[in-house]
Amino acid sequence: MDICTTDSEDEYDGGTISEFEGSDDSMEGDTLFDLEAISDVESGASIGDKSIETLSASSGLSCSPPASPPTAAGRQTDFTLLSDPFSDTRPNPLPTCNTDFPDVHPSIILHHEASAMSALDCFQLFMGKDVIAALCLWTNTRAAYFLRDNPHISPKKFMGKKWSNVSEEEMYVYISLQLLMGLTHLPKISDYWSTSTLCQGPPVFRAVMSRNRFSQIIRFLRFSHPDDAVPRMPMTRIRTYFELLRAKCMEYFSAGENLAVDESLILFKGRLHFRQFIKTKCKHFGMKLFALCPSASNARGYTWNFCLYTPAMYEEMRQDPQLAILSKSERVPVHLMHSLLNQGRHVVLDNWYSSLHLAEYLLTKKTLTSGTIRTNRGVPDIISRQNLQKKQSVFGQKEDVLIVKFCDRRLVHIIPTKYTAGYKEQSYHVKGGGREMLQKPLPIHHYNDQMGAVDNVDQLLEPYDPTRKSYAWFKKIGVHMMSRMVLNARVIYQNLHKCSTGCSEFIKLVVHEMLQEYSLGYASLCVVQKEQRPKKKPRRTGVPMLAAGAQPPPPTARAQPSTSGAAATPVVHGLMTIPSTANTQRPRRRCRIYTTEGKNKWTRKYCPACKDFPGLCLPEHHQMYHSQQ
Repeated sequence: MDICTTDSEDEYDGGTISEFEGSDDSMEGDTLFDLEAISDVESGASIGDKSIETLSASSGLSCSPPASPPTAAGRQTDFTLLSDPFSDTRPNPLPTCNTDFPDVHPSIILHHEASAMSALDCFQLFMGKDVIAALCLWTNTRAAYFLRDNPHISPKKFMGKKWSNVSEEEMYVYISLQLLMGLTHLPKISDYWSTSTLCQGPPVFRAVMSRNRFSQIIRFLRFSHPDDAVPRMPMTRIRTYFELLRAKCMEYFSAGENLAVDESLILFKGRLHFRQFIKTKCKHFGMKLFALCPSASNARGYTWNFCLYTPAMYEEMRQDPQLAILSKSERVPVHLMHSLLNQGRHVVLDNWYSSLHLAEYLLTKKTLTSGTIRTNRGVPDIISRQNLQKKQSVFGQKEDVLIVKFCDRRLVHIIPTKYTAGYKEQSYHVKGGGREMLQKPLPIHHYNDQMGAVDNVDQLLEPYDPTRKSYAWFKKIGVHMMSRMVLNARVIYQNLHKCSTGCSEFIKLVVHEMLQEYSLGYASLCVVQKEQRPKKKPRRTGVPMLAAGAQPPPPTARAQPSTSGAAATPVVHGLMTIPSTANTQRPRRRCRIYTTEGKNKWTRKYCPACKDFPGLCLPEHHQMYHSQQ
């Protein structure tokens, strides 16, 4: 979002007052917020100025949270105003960025040059065999534990039906159907298998997996081993899954020189002790995910690193000696960039993370920063007390740190260590249809260009969000990360093929290739739909006009197509409906699998490619029957 077009002066980029404190846990002599006194704030409540005064009056706390270290007051006096912004010079040379490769990893480029990588190949870079095998193991283990602990569960429930371990092929089919749900939104999951003419899903759902099997998988789906789960330690539910995906995201694409750190909110309204409330987000309630995304134009939509907010997150970061000297909000960008420090990178932040202390700390790590900053986080009085009219600005400098104050619709402070002072002329519309020229400070112009990387990911995910309502928060965030991996695969696909592919089109391409690879029923469905597709009418040609008095030529006999030597239509193994006959409109056959188990089950499905046309009622029975042949 452009920082010069925000109307409200009291709106900040999310978070709670307990997180806004920006205080150093290791500082001595400064007043900190009593977390027990404002426990309701830590749950996500947004508090205005009146609430802060009420809290401080009732609990004796200081109203202004100490956002900078104890020595910040001494550092603020070293700033001097620049009378001529174009005379800004830095005493020390800026660190240069050192990257191992420009964008896509060289090994992927070599593989693409040898054999063109498809959309599914790009997706399997992130959701490869190792991740799928782990998901199958965790899901099957959880199902085994459940059936062991509930031996008398009613067989009428889908959980009580016969359970077979999830294979890797089934897991890929499940993921493809989960992604398809983001393209076709229906009120309930069961509606995707409904045959109602009013509300039904695409026929691919009924062709590749039964509803009960899908419900079984989603019921026992886990993103870590069940033995690793520890009560009141939420990250044990997803830590292994996050580590697998994080390593792949960092390996296959370069972070680039410019990056952005921001938070995303994953909607969740269930009971959760680390659920957050951010009033500036459209969803308001949910789980907060910190993300580090490249700001380059060819990397928009890529998530390079991420971490989930939990109550123990800041304490885990504090165990690192390098992060112990930073405040809670300052630890987040340093933690996400731990492998990129001392490489000359440039990170863009909003005012929830930025401070004078953080900017100077990152300079010692040869890392540059740009970000909006609050006045209580290190802005010197010589700048904060300047009374500016609209469209005016002022610059203050201390060695390699620059602070800019600009008045547009509201006062904005920005602290860049990469860019020098200066202006960029920009035109904008005014009321009445006219246009005016604005001298915008150069650091603000660069900030607006590079800060929207994380927001761009949210904009691409929102229309095709595949997550559903769930009591289990880890299932929702696990499926959300699958959709993020689709966006990462899309970025690599576009860089390899030098093309621009829409998000919805890429999802369809991935699902199509995945089902073709791992589902027999999908291939059969494609053949049936191709045969049922109406044939194109022959193109009409002009008829020559007859001369006056001339008779039209006699009609010629229409040539009949010869059946001798004609190539037969290939028949594919798959489940199809038994065609009706002259005597029976809805013929049925006994299911071969149930018959071998001693059960009498009639079905309307059969395999037309097998020799004896066996009746098979479920896609699982179809795969089981052909594996036995």
